[in-house]
Amino acid sequence: MNRIFKYIIPLIISFNMISSQEFTIEDFFVENKVDPSKMLNVIIKSSSEGSLEAIRKAVLKIEEDGYRVNILLDGVGNISMSDVERAQISRAIVLGFEVGIEAGVEDLAKKNKVLVRTYDIIYKLIDEISEAVTMMSLPESTEEEIGNATIKTIFVLTNGTKVLGSRVNEGIMKRDCKVDIVRKDEIVAEGKIKSLRINKDIVNEVKNGSDCGIQLEKDVDVKEGDEVHCYKIVRQ
Repeated sequence: MNRIFKYIIPLIISFNMISSQEFTIEDFFVENKVDPSKMLNVIIKSSSEGSLEAIRKAVLKIEEDGYRVNILLDGVGNISMSDVERAQISRAIVLGFEVGIEAGVEDLAKKNKVLVRTYDIIYKLIDEISEAVTMMSLPESTEEEIGNATIKTIFVLTNGTKVLGSRVNEGIMKRDCKVDIVRKDEIVAEGKIKSLRINKDIVNEVKNGSDCGIQLEKDVDVKEGDEVHCYKIVRQ
């Protein structure tokens, strides 16, 4: 059961936590198709002219199979509302080094699905942007099923979140992976595993023959007896 899909979205939140989901580089590429000009647009804000110049020189050297970084705007100072607004229009990533984020910026960025990242170490900023450029250059991928489980019972937490009490039948269930909910051999819903538990322990994966609790990224229509089919990304 393979289908084309390009990026995987990592989300790691415990069952008993209500938290805003961090918008990641992977999310950015899901929301924004790769620019045909092979340029990754960025806006850079830094705490000083010296560090800004160092970052500028480093990111402009990043190249992978013709894909490069394009600096739309840079400057000294905190990340502002106007930075996010410009990034939304230009499909850019906002990068901050040793700077703050002005009031309202995070809410605006979340609402408009703009990626805003801040760093205290320059090389981490450079490494992540280098990874983003590499990601742009990757070919499309297929989804390969790595396991399936049967939903035995459904728990509803006090915050309304559903936890699917399940038994893994084959392979593994793995956190952050996409899943299909299958009922009578038909896919009735799609989702992504946000968190996995064995008893009270949060785990990254659950193997064949084990019982576990599965929390999905979003609420979907599920019933006892439904199957959860889990997929990983395979690069072509």
